[in-house]
Amino acid sequence: MAGIGFSLERMAASDDLTNVSGAYVAGMLVVSGPWIFTALAIAGVSTIADASQAMIQDFRTILIYDFLLSSMISAPLALSVTRFLADELYAKRRGALQSAWVVAVGLFALIGSIVVAPVFGVLLKGPLATAATTTFFLLGALWLTIPFAGVLRRHVSITVAFLAGMSVTIALAHAPRTHDVATLLNAFSVGLAVAVGVLVMRTTAEFGASVRFEPRLLRAYARYWELPVIGLCTTLGGWVDKIIMWASGGNGVVTLSAGGFPTMPDYDSALFWAQLTAIPVMAVFFVNVEPSFYRLYRRFYGSFGRKASQREVRLRQKALDDFATRSALALLGAGILITATAVIFSYEAVAHFDLQPGLAGTLRAALFGVAFQTAALVCLCFLLYFDLRRHALAIALVGVVTNAGFTLVLLPFGPALHGYGYLASAVTTFLFAFATLTRETAWLTYHAFVTTNESARPSTHGARSAVRPDPI
Repeated sequence: MAGIGFSLERMAASDDLTNVSGAYVAGMLVVSGPWIFTALAIAGVSTIADASQAMIQDFRTILIYDFLLSSMISAPLALSVTRFLADELYAKRRGALQSAWVVAVGLFALIGSIVVAPVFGVLLKGPLATAATTTFFLLGALWLTIPFAGVLRRHVSITVAFLAGMSVTIALAHAPRTHDVATLLNAFSVGLAVAVGVLVMRTTAEFGASVRFEPRLLRAYARYWELPVIGLCTTLGGWVDKIIMWASGGNGVVTLSAGGFPTMPDYDSALFWAQLTAIPVMAVFFVNVEPSFYRLYRRFYGSFGRKASQREVRLRQKALDDFATRSALALLGAGILITATAVIFSYEAVAHFDLQPGLAGTLRAALFGVAFQTAALVCLCFLLYFDLRRHALAIALVGVVTNAGFTLVLLPFGPALHGYGYLASAVTTFLFAFATLTRETAWLTYHAFVTTNESARPSTHGARSAVRPDPI
């Protein structure tokens, strides 16, 4: 989608440090706003003077599960609705965009009401169950609002939305009162509601307030069925090692007394904070790489419409191919550089978060793993641009299988090797993703005319399938 990325690219290229900083801050919020919101909430609640360690742990545990469940359900919907937005914008249709948001959020609410809300109701009960469920729904709504906000070219609105929401959460959490877990979750939910509200007001002003259901609003979810599966697998690939750790009952596992949700605080903290280092790399991709890639992409595919020569098509294909592979490697290098810097400061972080000495290596392994996992996601994004959904799905599946497999294999060796399963999975997934990207970009012309060309696919009639010959 040609949206806010181009505006941020122009800001980042200016000589004004304020504009440059604003561009990357807005880019990070568009890429990972709910993630940043959650991290700041956990850090902010930890500074409350009268909050006990058990209360903070309970708040953190419920928030982790809210984040996990909301991202697992919203990611498949978000990828599908993003494809719908892209198709609509390409066709210069904007009338159904607000309706698409309502449908996406409605589907999330329906699935969440069936799958998640009853679980919280049974395990948590009372005000705590209500607070946890509310946070879950608002997190999902925020994830699903991000693609629509990305269409806008007004970075100020996005920045204001998140800053307002974060400020409200911190103010309510630190207000003089008797704190409990439900109160802290409600403060977080109010902040989320503010952020969602500001973004929805902005998109409504841009797309209009008219909402009308049309069957085509659901078409993308079925027609591009690989996208929901990719979203689910990509999210699961980042969480499956934690789920295995929680289920293993190893050293450091605690159980939330209110509902019996298992976590492993040391391992979770190491992975959670390490994965935050992916945000600046993805912001650079969004602000600097994607707009330039999109221009080359349009030039290559536009050459078919203007009947360019074979030599010109090949030159544009090579330019697109080279840019994609160089960008993946460059972003991997940037991630490793950030990781090396973070490792230097990790010694202080280990002491600050009271990690066990044996799990200090987990943090460093996770930091390097994040660099490779982020680069693999970049390769996956490029393949989705080329509409090679099956190839992108293969990458997502490799991420899930290898993360689960390596984590299980190394689990018997104890805390000394915790996190190294994730690292081995991230390296393997990147190598597979990069090999897939370099192989398929060499066949872009073939894919454009055959693989992703709707008119070249076999037509169906009943149980028979055949390519209809052109009339003579």
